[in-house]
Amino acid sequence: MIGRIVELVSTIGIEHTTCLRQLDQLARGDPPISAPQKGEDLAALEELVVDSDLESLELLIGKFNIFDAVKIAQAEIRHSNFLAFILDPAQSHGHGQLFLNAFLMDLLRSAPTHLRPLSPIELDGTDLRGVEVRREWKRVDLLIASKEPP
Repeated sequence: MIGRIVELVSTIGIEHTTCLRQLDQLARGDPPISAPQKGEDLAALEELVVDSDLESLELLIGKFNIFDAVKIAQAEIRHSNFLAFILDPAQSHGHGQLFLNAFLMDLLRSAPTHLRPLSPIELDGTDLRGVEVRREWKRVDLLIASKEPP
């Protein structure tokens, strides 16, 4: 899965930014919406945030695996170190919370709706810069923790 995230990150960032810009333009130009329409709009917005043609992109590039390419496909500790690095918004990769947001969005998309701790819209609007990514914490390979509630 992380191979897909690594490959998709620039595309996701561009599409995500374009989507948010378009949503902002729509929000500024539209009159207030009624409650029934608001529910429909939220459902449509959630579908857009969750899908965004990501599935199609994953199918196109899903065959590439960075760990195979650098001949460390079986090196679990190196995988965890790499994941911890790219998922930590405070690291020097220069992409802030982009990787973490894509990873968490993928988890939300795969979870049944009634088990999601927050909606994709809430996640999309959450500042993840204060998240802590820990390695080998109490026998857990990788732990993502936030001091702030979602």
